[in-house]
Amino acid sequence: MYGVYDLWDKFRRYPITGAEFTGIFLLVLALGFVVGFNDQSPVFEVAHWSLNLIFSLVIVFIAMFLPAIVQKLVGLQMGFKVDIKIWYIGVVIALMALFVSGGIYGLWFLAATGITLHMMERHRLGYFRYGLGLWSIGWVSLFGSLTNFFLAIIFRIFNAFAPNPFFEKAILVNVLFAVCTMLPIPPLNGLNVLRASRFFYFLAFAGIITGGALMVMPGVPLILALVTSVLFGLISAMSLFIFYDKIP
Repeated sequence: MYGVYDLWDKFRRYPITGAEFTGIFLLVLALGFVVGFNDQSPVFEVAHWSLNLIFSLVIVFIAMFLPAIVQKLVGLQMGFKVDIKIWYIGVVIALMALFVSGGIYGLWFLAATGITLHMMERHRLGYFRYGLGLWSIGWVSLFGSLTNFFLAIIFRIFNAFAPNPFFEKAILVNVLFAVCTMLPIPPLNGLNVLRASRFFYFLAFAGIITGGALMVMPGVPLILALVTSVLFGLISAMSLFIFYDKIP
């Protein structure tokens, strides 16, 4: 219980800043527009399109703010202050992909944030590796993408009990956030994870792609998607170890 209180106390002292909140809010507006542009209606209706846009903004808000909070908490637990970096180039890529594709549903690039870590000396006392290393950055980054993956799982469970277009879109959006943020492009999570460990990068990335693809397919049981995700992740990581990283 003390650990939970201590973590909450740290988060109160080092919350999401006003600048970070403003930046993420602007990203939500831009990427929410990307997600809500195509309402899949054969005939354009202002009311239907507007409602779809509102739902899309809510979904993107959840998909962006919760991973940011989780990364903050994980970093604080490890003794680091986490700053959310806004990657506006990602917004440009998302808008270009939207207009080049003509607004094809699901063909979205959803990644526009990264992180930087700052060591808090008094909170790192007693750690074996006192300073800031690649593993620390990679670990905090990985939790951001995994949060989106677990959000997709949660929405998939909700959709199983109460099928709803909102839940279906939320699954797809969170899967795409998880996949896109794991791309090895600076300053996205994927590059930080790859620098920390190729093994865990391929394990996580292959698992996210496989599990995410199965979760958005109608009729595929969730348990099958998760088991397949773990198996393909392990196969990918072990293949890297056996055929590329092995010592002659």
